[in-house]
Amino acid sequence: MNFLRIRELVRKEFIQLFRDKRNRPILVMAPLIQILIFGYVVNFDLTSIRVAILDHSRTMESRTVVDAFSANRLFQITNVVTDPKEMEDLLLRGKVDIGIKIGPDLARKISR
Repeated sequence: MNFLRIRELVRKEFIQLFRDKRNRPILVMAPLIQILIFGYVVNFDLTSIRVAILDHSRTMESRTVVDAFSANRLFQITNVVTDPKEMEDLLLRGKVDIGIKIGPDLARKISR
């Protein structure tokens, strides 16, 4: 569809909406109610994220990464796992929010 056809379709729909006097209060009230609900009730602030860490590297660099996450008040390291299946199980059961997998070649990649 080209832009002219879409514009005319939108124009026709607006004419149809404003023709019926019963639709006018709904057009104004629905967005106002949504603004009030989403403005006061819904809160998207993150407070604590539960983290599971799988550290295959076990080097000083990987410990620095883990320490950076644990020093941040937003992240709470709740589980340190040794098996990827264990991390997957924790994620599927909802025990943790995210899982961080540190590969065995982290120190090599950082030094490169």
